Amino acid sequence: MDNLQLEKEHLADVILQIQKELDKVETKIEATKQKVLLARRYMWEEMPRLVRDVTDANEMASGLLDLQHQEVGLAFYTKEQKKLERLKYSPYFARIDFRIQDTTEPIYIGITGFSDLENRKNRVYDWRTPIASLFYDYTLGPASYICDAGTVSGEITLKRQFRIEKSQMLYMFDSSLNIEDEMLQEILSQSTDGHMRDIVMTIQREQNQAIRDEAHRLVLVWGAGGSGKTSIALHRIAYLLYRQRDQLKAENIVIFSPSDIFQDYISEVLPDLGEENVNQLTFDNYATKIFSPQGFKIESSFDQYEYIFGNKEDKNWQIRNDAMLFKNSPDFLGILENYLVYLENSYNSVQDFVYNGTVVLSGEEFYSCVKEKYNYLPFKKRLEKLERRLIANLTSLEEKRKDDIIQEMDNKGQSIGYTEKELQKIAYRKAQRETKALKDRMSKLISFDLVKTYLLLFQDLDLLKSLANNNLPSNIEEIAILTRGYFAKKYITQEDLAALAFLRQRLEVFNPETKIRHIVIDEVQDYSAVELKVLAQAFTESTFTVLGDPNQALLYKGEPREYVLEVFNIDDKKEIELVKSYRSTEEITEFAKSFADSPTNIEPVLRKGKKPEVIIGNNNQKRLIALLKELLNSSRKSIAIITKNFKEAIEVSELLKGIITFSLVDKDTYLLPPGVVIIPVFLAKGLEFDIAIVWDFQQYSIEEKRLLYIASTRALHELYLFGTQKGDLLTEVDPQKYHLEID
Repeated sequence: MDNLQLEKEHLADVILQIQKELDKVETKIEATKQKVLLARRYMWEEMPRLVRDVTDANEMASGLLDLQHQEVGLAFYTKEQKKLERLKYSPYFARIDFRIQDTTEPIYIGITGFSDLENRKNRVYDWRTPIASLFYDYTLGPASYICDAGTVSGEITLKRQFRIEKSQMLYMFDSSLNIEDEMLQEILSQSTDGHMRDIVMTIQREQNQAIRDEAHRLVLVWGAGGSGKTSIALHRIAYLLYRQRDQLKAENIVIFSPSDIFQDYISEVLPDLGEENVNQLTFDNYATKIFSPQGFKIESSFDQYEYIFGNKEDKNWQIRNDAMLFKNSPDFLGILENYLVYLENSYNSVQDFVYNGTVVLSGEEFYSCVKEKYNYLPFKKRLEKLERRLIANLTSLEEKRKDDIIQEMDNKGQSIGYTEKELQKIAYRKAQRETKALKDRMSKLISFDLVKTYLLLFQDLDLLKSLANNNLPSNIEEIAILTRGYFAKKYITQEDLAALAFLRQRLEVFNPETKIRHIVIDEVQDYSAVELKVLAQAFTESTFTVLGDPNQALLYKGEPREYVLEVFNIDDKKEIELVKSYRSTEEITEFAKSFADSPTNIEPVLRKGKKPEVIIGNNNQKRLIALLKELLNSSRKSIAIITKNFKEAIEVSELLKGIITFSLVDKDTYLLPPGVVIIPVFLAKGLEFDIAIVWDFQQYSIEEKRLLYIASTRALHELYLFGTQKGDLLTEVDPQKYHLEID
């Protein structure tokens, strides 16, 4: 009997065992459903009429508790049913034979594990188990894995992969560790369905290192476009949930993603891996949770990108661009840190609080509390604590003063005709009037408005210069005027929002998010140092998975490889570099590299395709429509027309209206539509499409070449660029890397 037949028989046996367990679970579901229905009917129809005394009430409470237990059991069995149904559809995808001394055991690996409870035997090992790491990390020969018992060494004598669908083995082949293996090639050549897929069958060795790392608080992954960074993050979440299931739940994890539409794009990966989806946020969402003042409009990241990439004709564009460069720089974070010290030191010359000859609170003590004694509290809390301390001290002095006031009235004959109660009231009011000036001085001293405090930086430029050690943009006065102008119009820009959120954390009341145990930050190159500091200050108890690609920075915010580590300041860290790009064909990757800042850090996977096509002409509407009609008749499922900004996306939509069916993606789009989409490049970040069409490519300047790199690397299989001329960037590309068509 050949190997294929043996494997088919083994598969049939595993599926039979799965079906047996599935039958048991479905029987339990039906039985539990009946119990739940009966309990609900009794509780809501009969029990309320029977509650006559405490005993009946206790019985009702007991019945409710029993109902809750039954419902929990039903949810558990339903979850098991779904797991077993997934297993039955495709129980495993790989097998390794691992020999330890003279014993060889076949290890079948799947998305979830399955055990034959009757025979106490693992039929399928979860891909996250320690022994399964052998499949990802080793070729045939000596191998080892680490488990709770220590290091287990042996030899891999067989490595086999399967394609199983609907309980049927479509094919199998024996393989070694090769990133261009048959399974990977077959999966990469598929069309996308609009959602990211799991990669458990094709995880590469370098990706596996990042996924399984449990030893470091910060895992920082740098990788080229299409290197699988986001997939790594999601599989790492699934791995951590499996390995730390007693301590870590889905509700304890947050992913910071670039956009709402990206959140939908990745939403199916964790459920496909048998885990619940975790919390997802954008930085916009989180920053406005920290600081969202009434009466102000807060700029969204969509509006920020749309302005910068689409409003160069605006008279204030250059100043705004320079303001963003300044406020997004690591230097600006240093200025804000220095400003906090300045605010503390501004209390070093407070006059003593003296009442009736007694020093109630000395200026020296006031400064000591602000600077040192109360520095475990947010700045505002320190001041409020000092105010309470002053009032408490004054209250005791006021009580003593009342007796003196009454005595003075007696001595002057002013107490005649008043009752004791009335005298007490008169004395109390006079003592209050005497201390009012001190209380008012304290109230004025400690009161501050966060917006006004921040604006002071752009009102007092001498102060700003001193905080920046005179290292400021040459047009800082214009930046300051623009900043004050925005606030006068009750408008807060993205870069100012980050600074205000940072200051509120440090100056006002903000409690760290201790419930959150793990944070994923995707596209970290698009976070400024200030934004990252906001997250670092908020999630002080968390571990971090941080992923980025400096080549894909939408806006320049400094050198992320430097400032990311400086901001987090975590010694217990691991950096991983991924240079292989798996998304696009070799031809597309080689072409896109021409627009990368660091093209040497990008290696294409050896998957051949057609060269990118550059189409230059004056009647691109006609050419685009003809191309789309041709592509829509092909087997490819998703086509993206990528524009520089949303204004251009609207213009393209007008060209196609009534001729081609399409979806226009805007800031209110939460689900990625199928078919043809028109999307600005800043919303296409992180997404992938079978075919990408870059519109009006010639308008991208040398300074914006990263945008063209981002747009080009969205394509899996085919890439087209439409323009009216070659432009600055294309002239620098090797003509052998693309096919040129000029009308």
